[in-house]
Amino acid sequence: MSIKNNERVAKIQAQLEADGLDGVLVMSPAGTTYLSGCYLLTQTVIPERHAYVLLTADGRQSYLVCNIEERSARSEATIEDIHT
Repeated sequence: MSIKNNERVAKIQAQLEADGLDGVLVMSPAGTTYLSGCYLLTQTVIPERHAYVLLTADGRQSYLVCNIEERSARSEATIEDIHT
């Protein structure tokens, strides 16, 4: 995970803890790109093609992408736990 991503995750973790939440599920193209470091063009061009980032209060991250995006996600994302 990059230093920049560590800072982003830490800010969100702090807010989750302050709000008493276990985690957050992000699905907007801007949000998933911000947290994963991976821009998926199809997520913008094809609105039905979702990608999700799950971030828990303890800092675990998962990235769920369409199977045709798996290669891009694995090569570009700062998140290691990737699912299709």
